[in-house]
Amino acid sequence: MDACAGRISPIDASPVRTDSLFQVFEAATPVLATVALQIAAAPGTRLRLDAPLCEAWSGFGAWPPHNPLAHLSLAELLSHRSKLGSVLPPAATPEDLASTIAMETRVSRSTPSPQSALATSATGVESGERPLPAASYEGAPFGWALGGIMRAVSGGTSIEGLVESRLLRPLSITDEMLFALPGGVHERAVTHSVSLLPDDADLELIALISNQEEEDTDNSGGANAASTDGPGPSSNAPGEAGTRSTARLLSPAGLNMRRMRSAFLPGVSAHSSAHALATFYSALGGGQLLPRAVLARAAQRASRGMFAGEEATWGLGMQIGALCEGEWRHVALGHAATGGSLGFCVPQLDLAIGITLSRLTAEKTATRRILALVLHECVGSDAVLAGLL
Repeated sequence: MDACAGRISPIDASPVRTDSLFQVFEAATPVLATVALQIAAAPGTRLRLDAPLCEAWSGFGAWPPHNPLAHLSLAELLSHRSKLGSVLPPAATPEDLASTIAMETRVSRSTPSPQSALATSATGVESGERPLPAASYEGAPFGWALGGIMRAVSGGTSIEGLVESRLLRPLSITDEMLFALPGGVHERAVTHSVSLLPDDADLELIALISNQEEEDTDNSGGANAASTDGPGPSSNAPGEAGTRSTARLLSPAGLNMRRMRSAFLPGVSAHSSAHALATFYSALGGGQLLPRAVLARAAQRASRGMFAGEEATWGLGMQIGALCEGEWRHVALGHAATGGSLGFCVPQLDLAIGITLSRLTAEKTATRRILALVLHECVGSDAVLAGLL
């Protein structure tokens, strides 16, 4: 079932279509993880879930000497226990971020951040649950690490090429799920508006790109069409990069800029229709993409941490929740996104749902209402989704 409503932007009355592209941020992260799990499950592969990543990618954690990342496994990376520090150069530019190979190399030489040292989560101790390792979703560093690993084991093929050949093309959604928008498809991209996003939204790289484009526009004296939603919050003094980036991010002008939407930032940014998101999760839950044993391993609770202002539990590359009604409870696999988009599947019920929104909010009220309506029609009047929203 496909449903859509609304207009493409505040100044364009063209209706949203089933193939309209929304910025879904992290909701497509399991797409990247699924490709890594496919490669790890292949016979004779150098990439194994519980072996050090350096066995598959010799440069990972090789510098500086005694780098703890040399012992990091794919399972730890996928469950966001990598402890990756910031890999942004001190004065990063959009050109720095556009060099995917350079950023993959940089993340392979990063050192664990003291702020994200592994710890045991105390959540669940009182209820008798087994305490889980603490997780910290690390956005683009996570995506770049996955990209470098897959490039190393595939003979130099980029993560974009692997995603397209292994997932998007077989599922016939190459035109409806894109990690960076090429020329010619921007007219299908929905213009986003923003209420207030969580302070911990891991989108500083996107903010940096949009900030640079605003500066380019200001310097040339011109006006960018993407700024028609009005100015964003004022920036802080030079040097306060993190605060300034957050301010730029909260500006609709930044979110909708062509430069930002054309940037390839795996783990942070992706563009998709709701149809494509649901199609992917349907194939994932239906056993079309991963062997059943691998999917079962991916669905095991591996870590817990905060994401977009909410507590989240991760398996391997995807969040784990539950669809509940009355006394029954079924495992749900998927990923929420900053601002409200959501994709997930419930394998036991053969159910997959993708929700994309143009207005991004921390409360996700529209997402909750849409989801309640769909669950009422497809599952039952009392069905609720826990742990993903």
